[in-house]
Amino acid sequence: MTPETVTDRAHGLGRQVAVGQRDPDPPGNCYRGRMTQVLPVNDPSDILPEYRSTPVGLLLEYQNLERPFGSSGAQPLLIGMCMDSRKTLRMPSDFAFVLRTAGANMRDNEFRISYAIAVGGVRTIVLIAHTDCGMKRVASLREEFVSGLVEHAGWDE
Repeated sequence: MTPETVTDRAHGLGRQVAVGQRDPDPPGNCYRGRMTQVLPVNDPSDILPEYRSTPVGLLLEYQNLERPFGSSGAQPLLIGMCMDSRKTLRMPSDFAFVLRTAGANMRDNEFRISYAIAVGGVRTIVLIAHTDCGMKRVASLREEFVSGLVEHAGWDE
């Protein structure tokens, strides 16, 4: 199962946010390893032991388990997610740095990520995707994209 398939099965950002379990022996580059399953988080015991009492565990508790906002304070956490503002996270406003990009693609954000690590103290990075992301099919929308810019933004074709 590819990471793309895993995010498609996560059913958006509602209470169904899930953690993908990495293949323990990924082929080649570990960042391109395969996800083996999606693990829904509906109870504190559903959070994998390695994430409990970590910024990732706290994020899952806020988002999925409606943990009350309290004194968790700023976490050494950077969240990369889609720029689609209809997708929101339930967490305290000062909980994490959030970097929103088209399709949650972190390419060309090296300075922002490096700054968050070097100056902001980030030690954990979480990437969150959602189902039916328009960036997944952007290449097939080329004609619609160009005609929309011509019609609504005054561009020349």
